[in-house]
Amino acid sequence: MDSKMKAMETKMAPDVLETGWAWVVLAGCFLCRLLTDGMISSLGVFIIAWREYFPGSLMQLTWITSLLAGVTYIVGPLGSALCKKFDIRQVVMGGAIVTSASFMAASMASSVWHLYITFTLAGVGLGLSYQPSFVILTCYFDRRLARANGFVSAGSAIGMFSLPPLLQTLITTYSWQGAILILAGLEANIGVCAALYRPTNLEIVRKTSIKNKPISTQPRAGCINKIIATILEIWDFHLLKSFFFILILISYCLYGVYIIAFHYLSARAVEAGISDLNAAYLVSAIGIGSLVSRVTHGYIIDHRILSACGLTSLSYLLCSIACAVTPLSDSYAFLMTVGIVIGVSAGVYHSTVPIIAKDSVGVDHVSGAVGWILLAIGGGVMLGSYSTGVLFDATGSYSFPFYLAAGCFMMCSLLIAALPITNYLRRRQRRTFSDVHMKPLSTVA
Repeated sequence: MDSKMKAMETKMAPDVLETGWAWVVLAGCFLCRLLTDGMISSLGVFIIAWREYFPGSLMQLTWITSLLAGVTYIVGPLGSALCKKFDIRQVVMGGAIVTSASFMAASMASSVWHLYITFTLAGVGLGLSYQPSFVILTCYFDRRLARANGFVSAGSAIGMFSLPPLLQTLITTYSWQGAILILAGLEANIGVCAALYRPTNLEIVRKTSIKNKPISTQPRAGCINKIIATILEIWDFHLLKSFFFILILISYCLYGVYIIAFHYLSARAVEAGISDLNAAYLVSAIGIGSLVSRVTHGYIIDHRILSACGLTSLSYLLCSIACAVTPLSDSYAFLMTVGIVIGVSAGVYHSTVPIIAKDSVGVDHVSGAVGWILLAIGGGVMLGSYSTGVLFDATGSYSFPFYLAAGCFMMCSLLIAALPITNYLRRRQRRTFSDVHMKPLSTVA
């Protein structure tokens, strides 16, 4: 069955890959990333308004946006799995409906708990839209897939620097409730993007092959076996046996504190006496820096100037330094520079996830590895938000949360840098062991 499916895919590929409609799909994926990843990174502007409206600690308020970000990453692999059973267009449209309806309900929230529930549901909708927008690219692009992926990733960066000033203006004009209601309308356009995801023959063949897989004739046993097989297929539990992959998961869990830089930098600026709108432009600066690195990181890796692990480790180091020096000055120019450096770093370690996954587990298990990495990031986002919120409430200062973020990014840098070193030592040990056993016994003696 697998060989027949691959033969059919190879036969159909020239008819569907990189045709005229592929560029329409590419534009839809670009806008979808702008409205998902770009929007998540811009929600920090609401925290300032919520602090004036809701009584409670900063930890309780930052938990709202962190739930949305964390759930989006955790549900992302589920979105990819659903694409194996349903049309990608159907999955993304369903996610758009859930997201838009959740934000509409959030605009009527009267307590923090209402926002917890609605933003969690919005995260589920975004998760169903986030990953499938990558999957559809593989159905339309092959030779130009890397460039197409880079272009789509740039949508996140453009969302980062365009949405924060827009959302802050909407909050000032219509209050945070009106801004979220308008945001619900914007997120509904994810469904418009999904309408462009026309199913291809490749997609139909892959779904048909899954549906035609034989299952047990016993109803109960067949159902249980099918569920277990599906879970194992999605998550690839055997990857957890690799010590090196565990190190990667730990590093990406720590990397989840990136949400601090995106959501706390503007609040830190307001505390320093900078206006709300100018503070929102700091998040835009992160987006500009991210756009630059998303466009250029492929050139650095492809031309072997630095490896994916080396470039990612360096970006973590720069982000650690930027977070560590953030509390040192209240100057707007200084904070703007910090934002750009954080953005340049973020653009790299966001974009190298699939490359590092492929290098660590091989091309056959990339999908499962990315699923585990997204799960680790989602857990890190929620854990990091809770920890930094507690630190702020205990100290009353944004300095300690940024110091915590600096420490976590430094650990990430060391862990990622250790991967090529340990792999080199392991290969050298195996080569030495092999050379010894290949020598004649008389020579060894």
